[in-house]
Amino acid sequence: MHLIFSAAIFLFFAISPDIEHKITPIRLSENVLIFEENWGEGHMSVVATEEGIVVIDTFLSPRLARDARGIIEKEWPEKTIKYVIYTDWHSDHNSGNQVFADSTIIGNSKSLDRLRRDTSEDVASLHQMALEIEKRLEAERLDKEAWQYWNTRAKNLEQLSEDLKEFKFTHPSITLDHGGTLKCGGKTFVLFDFGPAHTDSDLVVFVPEEKLLITSDLVFNHRIPGIDIGWGGYILNNIASLAKMIELGDKVEHVVPGHGPIGDMRMVEKYKIFLQDLCDEVRNAISRGLTIEQAQQEIKLDKYSDYKDYRHQRDRVERIVEACWKMLERADSTAK
Repeated sequence: MHLIFSAAIFLFFAISPDIEHKITPIRLSENVLIFEENWGEGHMSVVATEEGIVVIDTFLSPRLARDARGIIEKEWPEKTIKYVIYTDWHSDHNSGNQVFADSTIIGNSKSLDRLRRDTSEDVASLHQMALEIEKRLEAERLDKEAWQYWNTRAKNLEQLSEDLKEFKFTHPSITLDHGGTLKCGGKTFVLFDFGPAHTDSDLVVFVPEEKLLITSDLVFNHRIPGIDIGWGGYILNNIASLAKMIELGDKVEHVVPGHGPIGDMRMVEKYKIFLQDLCDEVRNAISRGLTIEQAQQEIKLDKYSDYKDYRHQRDRVERIVEACWKMLERADSTAK
C-alpha cells in the first residue's frame, strides 16, 4: 500500500517553477471560492450557503488545507464549515481532511480502506526520490531549463515529505455507494458516480445554482493525465462520463478540473478528444502487431506536446499509453 501511495504522488502532482508549495484563491462568484495549488494545479473548491460552507477536496498537504481554511474563515467569519466532500481516494484530494475533522466528511465507500495509511514509509520514499534526483543532477549534464525543472522537483518532494509527517487518518462521516444529492442552505450538490473512470471510486460534483461542475480527475486540463488501472480506472468509461458531463450544456458555466486551469465545458470537450485520440493511436498500434513496449516508444502524442511536463517527463506519455493498452486488451477479452 505504501508503494502504491508513493507512486500515486509521483504520478499525479507535477512541478511549476515555484519551489514553495502554495495556494492561490480564485473567486468565481459571491459564493464560490476556488483554491489552486501551484505544483499540480490541483484544487479545493468552496461553496458558501445560507447554512454554512461546503468544501470539495482538501489537497495533498495538510499544511495547504490549513492555509485554505484560514482564508475561508476570514472570508466568511460567521459561517461554519458543515460538509467536506472528497472526490478521489488518491491522496492529493484528501490528505487535508484532518483539518476539517469537525465537519461532516463525505466520500465514496469504495475508497474507504485505501485512506488508512501510515505515511512514515511515504515520507521516506519521497525523501529518497529527492535524493535520486539530486544525484542525477550531479551526474548528468542538463540544459538550464531541465536543470531548474528537476532541481525544483527535488525541493518540492522534500517539502511534501515534511508536510506529510503531520498526516492523520480522518474517518469520513458518510460514505456513498452510488453517488447522491446533498442539500445545504439553498444549494444543491449533485454527486455523480459514473462508475470506473480515473479510478473505481470517483465522484463528480455539480452545483446547479452556481452553474459549477467539479470533475475531479475525470478531467485534466492541458496536462498529460494519469489513469489508475490498478484500482479500476477505465478510459472508455472515462470518455463516456465526459459525454454525460457535456450533456449538461449551458447549465454549467465554470468547470474545475482535477488538475490544470479552471475552464468551461469546452475544456471537457477537448479532454474527451484527447482520450479518444489516445485510444485511436493505441488501437492502431495493436492492430499492427506492435508490443506494448514498441507502442510506448512510437506513440508520441505530439499534437499535445505543449501540455505541461510533456518535455521533461516523457514517462507520463508512456504510462498513459500502457494504461490505455491494458484497458483495451481487457475490453477485447471481455467482449470475446
